[in-house]
Amino acid sequence: MGNPKPSVSWVKGETVVKE
Repeated sequence: MGNPKPSVSWVKGETVVKE
């Protein structure tokens, strides 16, 4: 579902920001 961003990962259609 979309490409994983450098600081944001797509989980269950939600965006999780990893610090």
